[in-house]
Amino acid sequence: NEVDSSLVLPLAALAMQRSDPEVRLQGVKCMLRHPAVSHIAPLSQLLADPHPGLRHDVCEGLYQLSEKSELSEPIRAAALQVLAGDRWQGQEQASMLLGALEHQPAADRLIELLESPRVEVRLPAAWALRKVAVPETIPALIDHARLLTERRRSENPPGLDEQVAHLFEALGVLRAEDATPLLLEYVPKSAKQNNLSRGAAIWAIGRLHEGTRDSEIESALSKRMMDNEPQPSEKLLVKQMSAIALGRMQAVEQASIMERIAMSDEVKIAPSDNGISDYNLSVMRLNLALRWAIRELTGEELPPPQPLAVGQGRWFLEPLP
Repeated sequence: NEVDSSLVLPLAALAMQRSDPEVRLQGVKCMLRHPAVSHIAPLSQLLADPHPGLRHDVCEGLYQLSEKSELSEPIRAAALQVLAGDRWQGQEQASMLLGALEHQPAADRLIELLESPRVEVRLPAAWALRKVAVPETIPALIDHARLLTERRRSENPPGLDEQVAHLFEALGVLRAEDATPLLLEYVPKSAKQNNLSRGAAIWAIGRLHEGTRDSEIESALSKRMMDNEPQPSEKLLVKQMSAIALGRMQAVEQASIMERIAMSDEVKIAPSDNGISDYNLSVMRLNLALRWAIRELTGEELPPPQPLAVGQGRWFLEPLP
């Protein structure tokens, strides 16, 4: 492969059947470098490979090859076959591939996979449903999001928050107005670990009510932005999405509040000597969201936020003071 990958072609199919993942990878690299319709079927079978890095490489490689017009349909058809199979690894990668390709015929199977026993399948299936954005899936998306909302009252299994967030994003993309009552349940502050779901719900509310005034919703979102109580503290993601939603809703009366928050020290960067912390990134995103919303509502351009200064940390050798 390093010298001349065409020399590997006679061996590639056999290499991809070997037990050693490093050998299989060499076969994959060869076929990806020499794209052909006849290579799609053997490559697609490795979407279900037990080695996570290898199946990811195959997924990424097929996505890149799909840009070739003669390979696009064969890749989609092969991925659909893998998606319909019973290997969870294949369901995982085929969901990611077909979602990235926005392949709408995969929607029905993706709905089924929302109930997979594997979180590795449920999450990419929910993400892919947002990407394919098929209006006919709206009732199933709402029903499943409501079911998960009820389930989290008594349990909080891994991935549930992320899955609900993806479903809410899909409902926002699809402008599913029937989802509004469920989305509004996620606006009030909660001590439970459902922060991604709340951020996605508020983002979706902004999409559903874009250009439409609603005083009750505007007041509820404004309270989220102004909430600085410490126990429990409101998440910066929720404040960020509240600002974006209010900007989309044209809630002009909230512009002065957002300007006060943006220009004050209510939310500020925390000193850090070891790179950019997640908290500081969240602060930066909130500042940018506030400035975007103010511009949308008033046309005013606030000064850009202060640049984020990052220290180099402590080295194992440093000069004496």
